[in-house]
Formats: sequence, C-alpha cells, structure tokens
Amino acid sequence: MSTLSGFEPTSSHVHLGFWTNWSQGRTMGATLTLTRSNGNLLVAFLAIFVGGTGRSFWRLGCFAFHHLFSSSMPEDGLYHQRQAILRNSDTAEDGAWRLIHSFLAWRRLGLRPAMRLLPILLFAIMTACSFGVASIFSSHVTSDTNNEVLLAGKNCSLFEPTDYTTHITEAILNPFLAQSASAYLNQVLKCYTGTGRRGDGCNLYVQPQLPLTVTANASCPFNSSMCKSQSENIVLDTGYIDSNDHLGINSPQGDRIQTRLVFSCAPLVTENFYEFVNDTTDGPRMRYFYGPSMFSTRLVPNGTNWTFEYPLNTHFPNDTASSNLPRQEYTLSPQYAWDKDDFNSGFEPIEQLRRPDVELSLFFLSSNNIAYAEPVDDPWFAAHKEARTAGVYVQDEPVRVLGCASQVQYCDANTQNRRCEPLRSVYANVTESISKVWTSQRQRDLVISFDRIFSATRMGILEIVASIGAAALRARYSLQYTISGPLPPDQWQLELEYWAKGMLASLQASVVTFVNGAPIKELEPYMYMPKKNDTGLNYMCHRQKIVTAAFSSFSVFGMAMILLVGGIIMLLDLTMEPFTFWLQRRNFSKLYTSSQDWREKSLRFPAEHGTHPLYASLEWTATSTLQLQRLAHEALGYGQWSKSADENPVTRTGERLAVLDVGNVKHPALERIGAGDVARAGTAWSEAKSSTTVKERFKGEKRDD
Repeated sequence: MSTLSGFEPTSSHVHLGFWTNWSQGRTMGATLTLTRSNGNLLVAFLAIFVGGTGRSFWRLGCFAFHHLFSSSMPEDGLYHQRQAILRNSDTAEDGAWRLIHSFLAWRRLGLRPAMRLLPILLFAIMTACSFGVASIFSSHVTSDTNNEVLLAGKNCSLFEPTDYTTHITEAILNPFLAQSASAYLNQVLKCYTGTGRRGDGCNLYVQPQLPLTVTANASCPFNSSMCKSQSENIVLDTGYIDSNDHLGINSPQGDRIQTRLVFSCAPLVTENFYEFVNDTTDGPRMRYFYGPSMFSTRLVPNGTNWTFEYPLNTHFPNDTASSNLPRQEYTLSPQYAWDKDDFNSGFEPIEQLRRPDVELSLFFLSSNNIAYAEPVDDPWFAAHKEARTAGVYVQDEPVRVLGCASQVQYCDANTQNRRCEPLRSVYANVTESISKVWTSQRQRDLVISFDRIFSATRMGILEIVASIGAAALRARYSLQYTISGPLPPDQWQLELEYWAKGMLASLQASVVTFVNGAPIKELEPYMYMPKKNDTGLNYMCHRQKIVTAAFSSFSVFGMAMILLVGGIIMLLDLTMEPFTFWLQRRNFSKLYTSSQDWREKSLRFPAEHGTHPLYASLEWTATSTLQLQRLAHEALGYGQWSKSADENPVTRTGERLAVLDVGNVKHPALERIGAGDVARAGTAWSEAKSSTTVKERFKGEKRDD
C-alpha cells in the first residue's frame, strides 16, 4: 500500500553503523553502512592502503632476491647493477622500469642478461599489475550485496484505523490505493518484463523482481460446468518466496518465513447465468447470476439475487467506428467472496463456484463500443460480430466473466523437509492454520505479524482491479479512439499475469511501507504504532533491507582481510630487514665468541672458507643509495665515515667530499684531487676550484663561486 518507486532514503531512514546481513551469514555478513561522502573517504583509504601493501610486498621480494643472488666472489657489472636495483627500487613500477633499462643496456654485453633479469622483471610487472587491480577493486567490498542498507524503522506503523469512516475511505484511502495500484503496474512494465535492470527504477529492493510460474493449460478450478474450457485455464504460482532472500527481511535462518500465493483462473460461461431487464426507470440492463450480491442486500431491503448489473444505455449503441466519437474504454468491475459467508464479502457464490479454501474473485469485462481491427478469439475479449463499419468487429456479448480462486500459505523452511500450512483463503484466520507448523510461540508471533503486515499493505489482483478498474488492462495499449488493434488469443492470460506481477510488486513494497510508516501525510492519524508487547511487529521494524546508492555498505570481513593481510605484509616489510640482521649478527656473535679457531677463520673470509655469514646482510646495507655514495667517496679517500653498516652513514662535521669531474661529459666521475689535498679534505675543493687546471678544463666557461 505504498508508491515507493520514487522513494529516496535519507539518514533518518537508514541505520548507520555496524549490522549483520544475514544473507551472508554471521561472519561474512558483518556490514558497516556509512553516508556516501564518508564511504568515498573509506574507499579512497582502502585504495591507498592496498597500494602501500603492494609497495611493501615488492620490497619483501627485493629483499629475498637480493639475499638469494648475493655473492662474495668477484662479479660483473650486471650483477652489481641488479643488486643495486633490488636494493633501491621503492615500487614495482620503478623496479620494472630500471630492469628494462638495465636489460637494454646489457643485452649485447652482459652474460645471459635475459635469464638474470627477466624473472625479476616478470615479478615486478605481476606485482604492479596485481596490486594495481586490487587497489581499484578494493572498493568492491561495498558491492558484494549490491550496496544493501538496513532501514532504521523509527516510524514503523500499519494502516489499521479503529473506525473506517466514509471520509477515510473515499477522501484519503481510495485515491491513494488507485495511485499505488498504478505505480505497481508501472513497476511491472519496468522491472518484470525480462529487461528490467538495476538503475531502471528497479533498484530499491534486494530482488528487482519476484518469481512467478505460469501454467497455461490448467484444468478448471471450479465445477467443470462453469468453465468455457476444461484444459486451457491458467495457474499463477509464486513458488516459495523467502522473507529474507526475496523480500529483504533481514533475519537469521531460524526466523525466516516462506510464503506462497496461487491464483487459479478461468473464463466462465455466461449462458444461463444472465438475463436482460428493460427497466422503465433506468433503461435496459443485463444482470448476471453467480450468487446474490451482499452489497445490494444491504441497500435493498428485499434483497437481490444477481451478482452484477450492467446498464446497456450508457454507451453508444452497437457497432460504429469513427474517430469523431469520444475515445472508448473498457469497463472492468470485480466482485469477490471470501472462504465463508462473511458479511464483508461482495456476494455469496453459487454452489458451482463455491470452494471453502479460496478467495473467489469475478471480473466482469465489457468492451462497450470498442471496434477491433481483426476478429478476437480470446475467450474474455471475444469479438467476432462484424460492425456496420466494414472491416471491424465488436464484442460477441455485452459482458464476459473471468473467475479466479486465490490462495496463500506460509511455510517453515528451517526444517529438513519444508513444512507448510494448507493452501487457504487469503483472508482466512492464520492463527489456527499455523499452529501445527510452528511449535514456538515466538515463531508463531512472527508469522502472525508477517501476515498482519501483508494484509494491511499488500494489494492482490482483486485490490488492483478494484482500485483502477479498466486502467489495469494491458489491452488498452492497443486502443486508439474507438479502434483496437489485434489481440492475441491468450490476452486474458497476459492480463492475469500482469496483475499477478503487480501483486508481487506490492508484496515487495509491503514491509518497506510498514518500516517507513505512513506513506502519505493524510494517513498519519490512522496509523497503528506497534506497542512494546507487539514482539513480532517490533522485530520486523528493524529488519528491512533495501538497495540504494545514497549510502555505502562495506563488508567488515572484506575490510578486515584487506587490513589484516596488508598490515602483515607492511609489518614484515618494516621488521624483516632489522630482524634478519639482528638474528644473523646474534648467531655470528655466538660463533665468534665461542671458538678461537672460528675467530681466526673469520679473518680469512672469503678466500679460504667461502662466504662470510654476514656478507648478504652487509651487501644489502652497502648497496643502498647512501652507502653506495659513501663507498664511492671513501674509495677516493674522502671523509672519515661512521655508521658504515647502518642505513645512513655520516662524516665528521664540516668535511667536504669529492666533486663530479665533468671534463668528459660522456663519462662523468668523482674527481680525485690528490694525496696532499686529501689530508686537507675540508679545504680541498676551495683550493682546487681556483687552480689553473680546473680553469683550463672549462676553457673560459663562466662559473659562479
């Protein structure tokens, strides 16, 4: 009972924070919902975090490769460049770029450059691509469940006025129901045609459409004498609609309910069930006798024995077709009877139509003065009479009747074998029928609340037709002025399928309507707010999920895995180097202090005893950018260095180092000034820059001191 197609949830509608999406289970379903702006910040953080994880993963790989390839024996230039690249490339992209350049430079000079560089290059490319893609798709922790959010349910209420007055019904409720029925049928056209996609206005509910099975060759649902056909009738069966999976009522497995609706319909015979009456006051009319009308009985003291009366003088007589006439319309009127002789029934059905377990609906259709371009073989729209205007056809009889038996049942899907109550009338007392299915009072309360919400908010095929009449017919889309295009022989079945899907659209909206409260302001005074002892209704108030792009829902498990795995990789990146060095030095120290013989051997590494135990770690340190710089200057005799085995070597305060010799711009090198100047390293450059040698080298080039 709500037109929710344009519903835009706000922060007052949606629960912000942590909750459990039971569709994914307790662990995988842990969810965090944020506003869109805060969600964008979290997505950006995750992308940056994954990128940082990729950098740490690359550095760990470099550390492993560097130690794997480390050798204390004299090696060629490619070896040393590869070690320097592994030591000093901060990212996989940087490493790949440097390795490509190194390969191109050594491809004709080095010894097997492809075998020595390409495996590391592939590792760099795979790392860069993998974490680049992971960084992009890290935002998919928001879309595992199509961005579902949980409604807060702060205003949940039911339309249950204590006293139906004419004003409530005619001035408020009926117009709203007509709007709702139209909205549901519009939703069918958008979302139930097989082409409906999220983003086409079908994105509010956890399922864009609910299932419906159509059996088009069913037997007569009433006494066989009442159906025009014994084998070409229709059964519309929703199957078992799960409260969680289909309707979005967020519940653990033990609290889930399944509902099934079945509609069995057939065109009914009219022969021997109508009479022509020429009333001197009201004019000629047709009366149809499928049971006395309860409505008429209340108005006419003496009562009537007819079900439906159709006036014949309210339309243009017979069979003309012209664009000069007003647009013609169908007339569609429903009548209904519940499963028992209820005072609220519209009529009391005859014995041939009576069934104790159904809600009976009769739909009386007249094509009035509509002319068809071709004969219509459909039993409900039948038109074979040629009109006075050549080439068109009019209805075979003033009114045709369609009968439907509607049933519902609730099921407990939590048992090994699904247990269900018997199929029953939609408005039958649910308390009795469910007592044998659910043994727990809490579960029975949930089912009763479930049924109570649906009874107050859902529109069945009867309510849809009663609200908008002929506007519910798809056949109207073939009509222009007084002429209708061809109709297929199964048009009546298409109409019923259309209405049944409209009912499913209303079923989707029913709990959302309840959770959000009064759908229009005029209904607010007549809404029932659940009391504290309404345990079932209060439970349902905070259980409804919808899908919206206005908020961001994140998988807590997905985020935790990203943060956990990324955190471990980053922690390893930070600790692997110092821990490895500490462990190696600790073991070396134990060996060194425990044996004089071993101490003597350690002085003769590597010539006599192979690689020094600390060589790989010391090479890792020595090939860092700052240590390579130290080695270059120290080899020329510049600086008195300390912290030479640490990350950042330093000289004494004020010491000056070598400068770049650019005499040969194709082969720049650090300049060795001379032994005498080395002792005066602090002033070496100031003396050298004024020397004739330097001045001549630049041959007149002006240079600022």
